[in-house]
Amino acid sequence: VYFAARIVGLYAAADNAVFLLRSDDGGATWEYMGDWDATLASLQAAGALVVNTGDAATYLKDFVGVSHRGRQVLIGLSESDVTTSTTLSATFLGGATTVTLPGRIAYPAPYQRSRWTESYLPFELPANISSMTTAGAGTDTISLDGVLQRTTSSNTLTSYFGNTSTIAQGIIVRMGITVVTGGDLAADNIIMSLRTADGSDDYKVIVRFTRTALRMYDDNASAQIGIDQSVPAFEGIDVLGAIAGDKFSLWVRDLDSKSDRNWTPLIQNHTLTSGGGSAAVSAIALFGTSASSSNGYKIHEFHCMTGTNANGGLGGGQSNPADLRGRTFSRRGRYIGVDDGVRLSAIDGTAMADQTWNIDSAADHPISRIFHRESPSPRSQWRSVAVTSGNVPEQIIPFVLNENATTLGAEEQGFGSTLAYLSLSGI
Repeated sequence: VYFAARIVGLYAAADNAVFLLRSDDGGATWEYMGDWDATLASLQAAGALVVNTGDAATYLKDFVGVSHRGRQVLIGLSESDVTTSTTLSATFLGGATTVTLPGRIAYPAPYQRSRWTESYLPFELPANISSMTTAGAGTDTISLDGVLQRTTSSNTLTSYFGNTSTIAQGIIVRMGITVVTGGDLAADNIIMSLRTADGSDDYKVIVRFTRTALRMYDDNASAQIGIDQSVPAFEGIDVLGAIAGDKFSLWVRDLDSKSDRNWTPLIQNHTLTSGGGSAAVSAIALFGTSASSSNGYKIHEFHCMTGTNANGGLGGGQSNPADLRGRTFSRRGRYIGVDDGVRLSAIDGTAMADQTWNIDSAADHPISRIFHRESPSPRSQWRSVAVTSGNVPEQIIPFVLNENATTLGAEEQGFGSTLAYLSLSGI
């Protein structure tokens, strides 16, 4: 992937980690992405991890990377010390999105972007991930469709990451889930939970799921947050929530791997109730069943961002497009991908702050195709608006031949040629 003069690449070290690196000199030398510091090599590597399970024996391996629609796609296998299965996975890095995760400093350079502090991908059972704490009597299996299948029968089963993070730094959690059976909007049957605490304050949000809806709940206030969100039955949902200080925000989207990720905000900058200090908790991201009940659901992925990675981001919400992270323009002859085959390149000089460009949408069969110079092939046509039944209404296509005319239709117009023809076909 090329960002201006920077080359970004993927690197595997000792076959147990995948890092993101950059080069400013055409690949002669490389530096770790993240909070780069030449004097702290170990922190360089940690900040550049693509997927960090927190377990040295569970990782991606044997991978290849390809640029596709403005993002990197990492395709490879996985390694685990317990579960005897080989999982082929595709991990999508970057791309167009309506919610930008924070950087590691207030005004980050392109290489100072944050990463997920820890991630759970279902090529291992949660109980076998050393960085996760799993408790309860339910059943976990990795199903044939490559996701974690969790079932509980009148019991509980939860898994969580516990990390260090201040109240101000907060916590960001993302989860992909499909509810098959069970769930309850009034009980903690199927949940995602976010919690931050120190010696003075304690904030906890629970997101409850059923097959058809989700509900946000302020645990310390014992009160619902916002309104319920409907979920298409048996279809997955992607949930992104954040707490920073005493503020909470949450976004949702359909669970898919499309290159343009359009998040819908359910709540932004909501003020939470503090439950008082707790010395035993810093930051916890949890999923599972914490109230004894019978449920069945699939966990597609689970990520947690804390500490300097979270950096106080997203809890107060995000304004579009002002808070979105931009992309660096490529120089002439190089391109950055956007989406759907669109590529951008800087041609006539540098871009300036607050400049805006629009890529106008076009119809599948636009009116411009009636001109031979725009669409010389008769197979590439304009089509009128479709009707459900009956006759297509009369189509009027006006032509402005003198674009400088002050009174259209009342001043002299010229074709600019002694020859004009009209071809009508497929009628």
